[in-house]
Amino acid sequence: SGYLEKQPAYSIDLALMKYTLFYVQDMNRFIGLLSDTLKPGGRLVAYAKWADSLERYSTNAQYFINGREIPEGETVSLKDGDQYTIKFLRESGNPKAGHIPGAETVVFYHSADKIRSLASQYGLDCQLGDWKTLLPEKNQGDEDMDQDVLILRKD
Repeated sequence: SGYLEKQPAYSIDLALMKYTLFYVQDMNRFIGLLSDTLKPGGRLVAYAKWADSLERYSTNAQYFINGREIPEGETVSLKDGDQYTIKFLRESGNPKAGHIPGAETVVFYHSADKIRSLASQYGLDCQLGDWKTLLPEKNQGDEDMDQDVLILRKD
């Protein structure tokens, strides 16, 4: 049960999300609810980083993909539906010291292709890519920060 499920159909003009799509386990259900809730012309704007791999680079945490620990320095390719967990350690570099209670995050991977396909299935226009491509062409070279953006629009 969430906010979208309690709203009448066509009640939202704009939904903004930043670094939250990773926490959506059932993307099909989410996009379906979004489609039912957006007003015509309404849109979702979500910022995230759509990487299709995960690298364990921190000594402050242990990384797990689908329950399997990723060794430090290893890069793992992600597939739709993969779940990865990051558990933060009590002592950096010392997994034997245990994890900080409650200091973990569970993330779900959804590929750009899956999101585009679901958007199409629910009649939403989908733009997905670096935010700079949404700027006027003359301004695209002025920015150097890489940041992916997803825009779903209901016609």
